Amino acid sequence: MMIFKFKRYIANTFGWNTSRKLLIIESDDWGSIRMPNNEARERLLKQRVINENNRYNRYDTLANTDDLNSLFEVLNKFSDKNGNKVVFTPVTITCNPVFETVEKDGFQTYSYEPFTKTLQRYYADHEKIFSLWQEGIQ
Repeated sequence: MMIFKFKRYIANTFGWNTSRKLLIIESDDWGSIRMPNNEARERLLKQRVINENNRYNRYDTLANTDDLNSLFEVLNKFSDKNGNKVVFTPVTITCNPVFETVEKDGFQTYSYEPFTKTLQRYYADHEKIFSLWQEGIQ
């Protein structure tokens, strides 16, 4: 174990270094439809498909306009000593499964759709949500 740690230390020695104090927050799986709503969650719990204590089964869902607006509100409150705003990079999936198509084909093939199409299917105000994503990018 000690040799592994030493090798890792040596490998990182030649990488990028800075004396600046940085706070880096990584957040992945944005755009995922892991748990679409509480009704689906309750049904899966009842069938014992998912574990009640798994936080991803409780909170991990496709961000809506309230989620994005709340995130932007918090991020906009902060800046560095030079006035630079927070840079937040959501690691976003590009596609979601189309469960109905997979089931219809007897679970023999995988079917997917782009994240933007998922937004259209899930939310009536999908254009507003996508424009918020674009605003966040800017």
